[in-house]
Amino acid sequence: MSEFMAGVLVVLFIVGLVAMAAVVSVLRDGRGTPPEPSDQPWTARELPSSPYYVSHP
Repeated sequence: MSEFMAGVLVVLFIVGLVAMAAVVSVLRDGRGTPPEPSDQPWTARELPSSPYYVSHP
């Protein structure tokens, strides 16, 4: 039983290290940058005016 517990502890330790690395990575570089402001209004451009399933039976 102690070998099983040792294996579980090793797996939990590895999972903890991976989780900590992910958190550090997100905090360091994963937040991204805010979008640049635009003077042009938002447009739908080439989006269809009706849903696909209505216009194409």
